[in-house]
Amino acid sequence: SLAGAGPLVETPLGTAEGITAAAGVERFAGIPYALPPVGQRRFAAAVLSDGPWPQGHLDARRLGAPCINNPLGDPRSVPLDEDHAPPPSEDCLQL
Repeated sequence: SLAGAGPLVETPLGTAEGITAAAGVERFAGIPYALPPVGQRRFAAAVLSDGPWPQGHLDARRLGAPCINNPLGDPRSVPLDEDHAPPPSEDCLQL
């Protein structure tokens, strides 16, 4: 629930709660920009989220799941903090 512990931002889909990171920067993460690519949406163009978030709010304090990638990795990629990142998932259409 949104207890006012972190910064809040109002969006057309509801209220998102973020965190105040280093140097006072307000960070909002894991914000979905499209519906999960499952079922008939798998291997199809992304479908933008159009409805409100459940209960009108979103916990945007943590990173969303990274997309599943080549297990050998990509030398151009930037490593995430793997101790705090969720495991890869097909449901990765998040900012």
